Amino acid sequence: MVTFAQLRRSSFEALDRAGDTWNGVSGHMEHVSARMRADVIRTLTGDPDSAPPGGSRPWSGAAADEAVREIGLLADELRAFHYEALAVSAALHRAGSAFTEAGRRLLRAIGDAEALGATVAEDGTVTLPGLPPAARHDPAAVARHRRTRDELRRHVAIMEDAVSAATEADTAAAAALHALNPAKVAGAEVAPDEGGPGAPDRTESRGAQARRNSRPGGNSTGTAIVLNV
Repeated sequence: MVTFAQLRRSSFEALDRAGDTWNGVSGHMEHVSARMRADVIRTLTGDPDSAPPGGSRPWSGAAADEAVREIGLLADELRAFHYEALAVSAALHRAGSAFTEAGRRLLRAIGDAEALGATVAEDGTVTLPGLPPAARHDPAAVARHRRTRDELRRHVAIMEDAVSAATEADTAAAAALHALNPAKVAGAEVAPDEGGPGAPDRTESRGAQARRNSRPGGNSTGTAIVLNV
């Protein structure tokens, strides 16, 4: 899962760089596979275009046939890995784009909430100060405060949607990688390292944990709104 604090503070450029690296690995595997067939297998079997009339293979017999077969299988495996590496690259690029867009939406909503006079804590709690005692009996001041509170709720909804979108992207990328190689990535998320998407939120306050755990379905966005009116 991706928490509010992680999405707010993380940079996802590393995912794009990793995607580029895997794309390079894919191209290299394709090149090696082609070279094995063109240089190794063709050397063993002979080049029919350059062989003299009635010429024979440089190496023939049961051992030669087995060598050609095994090398051909290896070339096929490298070719298959080329496609798997392409899929890894695509999954990382998709995740990076989704995380980046979700992070932008979150930061915009945080800025809008702060522009209304609210504070946004690291655990996602949004607090709007209440009216001072002298203004509590002023109908115009009370009405303005209510409008501000309603507008703030809309920004909080955007924050929650952004965190949910990032969590969905994390789950989708993990599933895509799992499908490619279940043995190595079983149970893993895209960014399980400490402090990144996919890691537990070590800084979440007990109050935020209680609010999160009390939600239906255990919503883990870590975003709540507290209005001190």
